[in-house]
Parts: sequence; structure tokens; C-alpha cells
Amino acid sequence: MFVFSGCLSYRQRVTLYERPSASSDRVALATGLVWRLAPPKCKDADATQVIQRMPAVEVYGVVPSVGQESTDYPFKTLFYESSSYQHFKKVHFDDLIPSTMAGVCRVGPNSSPVMQVMLWNVLFLQ
Repeated sequence: MFVFSGCLSYRQRVTLYERPSASSDRVALATGLVWRLAPPKCKDADATQVIQRMPAVEVYGVVPSVGQESTDYPFKTLFYESSSYQHFKKVHFDDLIPSTMAGVCRVGPNSSPVMQVMLWNVLFLQ
């Protein structure tokens, strides 16, 4: 089980869900590798609150689960359009963030993972 305790387990393939991993009705959208904690861009006094309420990590090598390719990428608006994380938009994507899991991953379930980096909510990992 992947647990966020301020120290991330890197290079461990994790399951990426569309809601908190503790939810019994969660759906596995993909698997991926955690690269690092995504630092929010905000005042130092606000950073702790942002990390507690919207904890994001950068993941890569993400492969959509079978049948989830056309599912919406859940963090397009929440992270990339937020003032705290919008600085990652041009780093991760040229300009336009794809809206589906297949588009954001740039790979299908039977393909090899690629080094496409994206944001994911830490609470939605296991």
C-alpha cells in the first residue's frame, strides 16, 4: 500500500484512482510511477495548507487501466488551472492539457510507458 507520510516511495508502481484510495467505490484509472512531491507556487505561509488540502505528486510512466482510456483525466482543472500548480502546465504539456486518460498518458494499456509527467493527488494513490 502506498502511504504518504512526507516521504514518498519512488520507483514503485502505484495505482492511480479517480477518488481517494480509501473510498470503497473508487475506480482504478491507471498505474504509474511517483517521481516527486509537486511543490505548489504560493506564499510560504499558504504552502502548508495547500499541501494538506491539495497534495500533488508528479507521476510518470502512466498507463491507463483497461477500459479507462476515454475516462476524463480528473486533475486538469483542479491542479493545472489552480494558482498553486498552474506553473506545471507548460512544464508537463506544451500548452493544451488533454482531457482523457489516453490523451494525458499518450499511451494505451498494451503499450510501453512513456516519460510523460503529470500531476496526481497523493490521496488518490495506492
